[in-house]
Amino acid sequence: MLVQIGDIHFPELDREMRPVNDKDPQFPKILSHELPRTSLEVILTHLLTHLNQAPTAVLLAGDLTSNGDLQSYKACLQFLRDRTPSNLLELSHGQRVLIVPGNHDVNHALCGKENVTDKFQPLRAAVEEFGFPALAGSGVTGGRVPNDSEIQLLTLGLNSCLGCGERRQYRSEVEGIVSPHLPPGSFLSGNLPLHDELDLPLVSEAHFSQAIDQIKQSPASCLPIILAHHNLLPQKVPRLAIYSELLNAGWIRQGLLELKRPVLYLHGHIHDDPIDIVESAHSPRARIVSIAAPPLAPTREGREAKSGFNVIRVFYSRHSLPIGCEVELVRFVKWGRMAAEKRRIPLLPREDSYAHADEASRSVLEKVPMRPEFLTDLLERCQGHPDPHMTPETLAELVEQLEWLGLVKLEDREAPLVNRQVRRV
Repeated sequence: MLVQIGDIHFPELDREMRPVNDKDPQFPKILSHELPRTSLEVILTHLLTHLNQAPTAVLLAGDLTSNGDLQSYKACLQFLRDRTPSNLLELSHGQRVLIVPGNHDVNHALCGKENVTDKFQPLRAAVEEFGFPALAGSGVTGGRVPNDSEIQLLTLGLNSCLGCGERRQYRSEVEGIVSPHLPPGSFLSGNLPLHDELDLPLVSEAHFSQAIDQIKQSPASCLPIILAHHNLLPQKVPRLAIYSELLNAGWIRQGLLELKRPVLYLHGHIHDDPIDIVESAHSPRARIVSIAAPPLAPTREGREAKSGFNVIRVFYSRHSLPIGCEVELVRFVKWGRMAAEKRRIPLLPREDSYAHADEASRSVLEKVPMRPEFLTDLLERCQGHPDPHMTPETLAELVEQLEWLGLVKLEDREAPLVNRQVRRV
């Protein structure tokens, strides 16, 4: 299980919003506590429930603060540290907490230096000060972490904010046009800054190459998961700004597709939660699943925006290959409640599905009819072959694998086993 957390914007969190129309300042406080809690309290309660279930990794997609405010960045780290189980911060089982920078984490006053990664040094120092693993600032962070049993995930943090805060100079162009018309010693001869400060998303070629090398060295049973702040695909709302989308997104997508294996790409930034799948006719086995997380909680200026977090579960075949992922969208809704919806995404191409089914799954597939049939009825026909002692739980496991491979359709998945039905696709 992975917990994906999007933008936090700690200074702007709305700590007062709750579904109460409070018009009585003298209302007894002892009764006020019995009314619905604030949205932040409700969200944190559900988040802590998942953090205490020993997730494989917690992935924070940046924008912990706003406008490069380092003190608020540290305050957010303290806020997170107080709520993160200590076992998640132990490195004996791999880096299980991953943090990447967001464009709002960057202090623009530190930009324009010779070394483009210097502006991330205060953030790296703060992350280490509060006991978190290294920030993805000047290189790739993360590595392999054990998932269920001995199966591993490869979680990699990428810095997509290299260009954020950098300067687009135009002094020479302005001087050439204006200087001939001005007297000597005019303002142009001084230190007036003639530049734009860009909010330019960019991933270093060297950093991305490091990530690709690590993925290539990992076995097929190890699902690569990349965490970055910015989105790979253009956001749905047109943004009228210079360099508003990830500058080298197409090159990154091509590099991931050339791996010819499934990859999860997790991000925040857009304050929305689309799930997109990128495939290529040139590489049928390649699949990029791009998963966005919304802001963790409402801000004072974005009370109506989506908020919450994602819980991601990865499923494997009996050959230990990743065959699917389930994204649980845990969202705050009106009236102080949380709601969750699940999205299931196969990770393998349909044309290879039968080849990835083991002998037991194929034997069950032969007995699945074209019309829906209860699992209990299918169990009676499967007992004896392939397994004379097959249990309902074993059959459910085999049917679920067949569904991830696109060979059957399972009805009423959340119902008790006796009420579930299956049919062949």
